[in-house]
Amino acid sequence: MLPNLKSLVFIGLIFTMFCCNSNQDDGPSLKFTQAQLVTLHGGAEKSWRIVGLYENYTANALSDFNECFTDDIYTFKSDTDQVEVELGSAYCYWPSPDEAEANVEYSYDEVEGRIFLTQQRGERFGNAFTSQFFFLELEEMTANRLVFTDKRDGKYLKTTILELME
Repeated sequence: MLPNLKSLVFIGLIFTMFCCNSNQDDGPSLKFTQAQLVTLHGGAEKSWRIVGLYENYTANALSDFNECFTDDIYTFKSDTDQVEVELGSAYCYWPSPDEAEANVEYSYDEVEGRIFLTQQRGERFGNAFTSQFFFLELEEMTANRLVFTDKRDGKYLKTTILELME
């Protein structure tokens, strides 16, 4: 009976070592790798057009500001986290504001592999100033399409969709 016990202990020890080693080899699970981050800027710079701004993407509900965002172009660059924004001709608050500006930047969390987009857009008309601010996370990325969203309980709420300019 003693040899069987030694065999069981040996098998258990081997099984434990195998399980522990396979978990250690996997390393942390990144959402997006550093190599995938290059998709945003192409190693130098890459321009993307906003094709949709949604208040609730899961419910297919466009934002009231969709029209003033979908003619904007975002250029991501590899040497800065600031995104160059070319505003289109549609404005969000007034037909002809005195001033319109957008500030956009992206960040990469190397530990978890998460990519974030911070969008701020404002307009001034006379003494009045109005703006909006979004902080979204990249959820989907292909070579031609980016989906930044505020994902809650598996649903995509506020969402900005960009497509590669060709």
